[in-house]
Amino acid sequence: MTPTELLTSPPQAPAPSQAPRSIESAVTHSVPGTVFLVDDDPDARAQLSYHLMKAGFSVQAFEGAAHFLASVGPLDAGCLVLDLQLGGDTGLDLLTLLADRHEERPVVMISGEAEVPSVVQAVQGGVVDFLVKPVDPATLCSRVAHCLALDEQRRANVAAERDLRRRYNKLTPREREVMPLLVEGKTVKRIAADLGISPKTADVHRGRILQKMDCDSVVDLVHAVRDLKLD
Repeated sequence: MTPTELLTSPPQAPAPSQAPRSIESAVTHSVPGTVFLVDDDPDARAQLSYHLMKAGFSVQAFEGAAHFLASVGPLDAGCLVLDLQLGGDTGLDLLTLLADRHEERPVVMISGEAEVPSVVQAVQGGVVDFLVKPVDPATLCSRVAHCLALDEQRRANVAAERDLRRRYNKLTPREREVMPLLVEGKTVKRIAADLGISPKTADVHRGRILQKMDCDSVVDLVHAVRDLKLD
């Protein structure tokens, strides 16, 4: 049985005290990824799923942490909409388990009460936003769109760092000695003197480093490796 809950008609919900904003206006552009919804209340789960799917999001809904953990892994792109109270467990317990699995998926936490200690603990656990029930659909969709964009950017950064590390691993031991000196702004002559090699040899290493790192200049190299932890 798929965890995705397909709804053909909107569930009943209490009338809001103020006129709701348009859900469509809350989502200005589509972003890839799935909204993973974890809520043990079937009515709330159905209602939230309906509004998210109506706004154009792909949704997978789960009744508890165990079902979510069994179905979703770190490589699954998306964000998590998580209820604070999940029967015997809490949403905070799930956040701890996700941290143990080294998952950094953005989280929107929802709760019937905005208890300050819970809010603080949730934010410390990496929660991007905290919404109090009954959740305004437009607000939820806006927060979800933001979280999906964050997840997309994070995954792009991880992929870029992985590619940079792959290129760095092509360097020879000597080239790995030369590269930090280039990044520091030292001239070829100075690098040659520091390493006890000829300027011509140092210049050859410089060229090979730029080629292997796919950089057109030392300036490009500096920008490329500024966040790379060098061996």
